Amino acid sequence: MESLKEKDIQINSIPSKKIKCFITGKLRKNTPEERVRQDFARLLVEIYGYSIKDMDAEFTIKMGREKKKADIVIFKENEEHLQENIIIIVEVKKEDVSPSDKKEGVDQLKSYCSASIKCEYGIWAGNEKIVYKKLKINNLS
Repeated sequence: MESLKEKDIQINSIPSKKIKCFITGKLRKNTPEERVRQDFARLLVEIYGYSIKDMDAEFTIKMGREKKKADIVIFKENEEHLQENIIIIVEVKKEDVSPSDKKEGVDQLKSYCSASIKCEYGIWAGNEKIVYKKLKINNLS
């Protein structure tokens, strides 16, 4: 049996103050909000059964002339990663942010969901976890 030589072993290290994104594999700044995002992404895959291939992080949502980044989006299974294929949007905040916070609260999430025509659910995750179902009126979003 051949023994492993030092040159055959590859060690991947994560730099100080960085965290590896569970969804994309990219290194991100290790912040309280980022840790919430990574924990929630893992929960979506390991507990709720969503596939990483149907998810994206920091996905650009077009809202009229504005463009904003949604923390986590889930696309319809096996569909192209386009805004019109988003079914769930997750907005994460660090643990000490309340959903009623006017600047960081659920209104931000609701605006992302409104701009995504097939989006069915919005999830706000911070010190609380809140799920919103997007209502459809007369078959319109």
